[in-house]
Amino acid sequence: MEVWGFLRLEANGSMVMVALLVVLLALLKWYSMSAFSRLEKLGIRHPKPSPFIGNLPFLYQGFWESHMELRKQYGPLSGWHLIALVYSHPLFNATFVFLFQVSFPSIMVPLARILPNKNRDELNGFFNKLIRNEIALRDQQAAEKRRKDFLQMVLNASHSATSVGVEDFDIVRKVFSSTRCTTSPSQPHQPRTLSKPLTVDEVVGQAFIFLIAGYEIITNTLSFATYLLATHPDCQEKLLREVDGFNKKHPTPEYRSLQEGLPYLDMVIAETLRMYPPAFRFTREALQDCEVLGQHIPAGTVVETAVGALHHDPKYWPSPETFDPERFTAEAQRSRRPFTYLPFGAGPRSCLGVRLGLLEVKLTLLHVLRKFQFEACPETQIPLQLESKSALGPKNGVYVKIISR
Repeated sequence: MEVWGFLRLEANGSMVMVALLVVLLALLKWYSMSAFSRLEKLGIRHPKPSPFIGNLPFLYQGFWESHMELRKQYGPLSGWHLIALVYSHPLFNATFVFLFQVSFPSIMVPLARILPNKNRDELNGFFNKLIRNEIALRDQQAAEKRRKDFLQMVLNASHSATSVGVEDFDIVRKVFSSTRCTTSPSQPHQPRTLSKPLTVDEVVGQAFIFLIAGYEIITNTLSFATYLLATHPDCQEKLLREVDGFNKKHPTPEYRSLQEGLPYLDMVIAETLRMYPPAFRFTREALQDCEVLGQHIPAGTVVETAVGALHHDPKYWPSPETFDPERFTAEAQRSRRPFTYLPFGAGPRSCLGVRLGLLEVKLTLLHVLRKFQFEACPETQIPLQLESKSALGPKNGVYVKIISR
């Protein structure tokens, strides 16, 4: 009897341990999933998350592919955990496609600091130190001795009592004429009072973005443009005729001649940016609770615009996978619904360097096509595989044959 009682006590103890373990695992799973209940509460369709990691496996394929698959599987109003909601609807007589990212800085920022990234840390540290040293040096210089460059313009704005617009940046004003403009000249810029001056961190950030945008996005755009011209010889032939005619009239291109004399090149670049927008996603944060089209958006929500999904929506772009520069004729642009083409964003926080970037792309293609043309070769990858990290780019590079004309 004593042995039987001992065995029964031991069995009961084991069952209690198993029961406690089951309860502990259940609580752990509940805790891991409770962080991903935001979309359920908001009534947003989304892929089923995994404990702790949410929809990270879904994102592993890349943001570009995830945006496309999310819309295909869950429709125009859908989402994922930590990177949430997509929908499209007319708003302010325009059409937007938004991907709302429910992000929590208190979680994600410490996580980014914990996860090691040696290259990122070295690059950030080098550039941060470089810009801060340059700012300190200019603070010691007389105003007339300071370089008149982008950094100085931002520094002047940071110390100004009023905000400045794009019109105040002379370098940007000079290159604005590199693209066609059908609107009348804007009214003189009226200064607006700044709520607070720019911090040093904000100045460093703007300079950093200007550097990154001036390299990666422009090189990727040129890569995509050469690929599309090589694989569409009829479009390239039409562009070559325009380039030859332009060169006869303007041996030395100027801003005004570039603005008015290369309409088909403008169309080719615009269609390239539609099919392959390097800045294929951008974010904004909701500063207060709001309601958009009946959907409650809580304060602190990061609103991410899925530009790639918008540019490949057949509702606004028939046969979106087809390269067709004629989509950007003057007549086609007038009839198109506003805000369905956003390669550089829109509104007061759109890309500051858009005109400068387009000027660089246009001049590069103009000079190259004067003497060369592109052809597909056995190494040319068709269709092109994409890589979507900080910017959209070709995964395996672009290989084309360059032939002297």
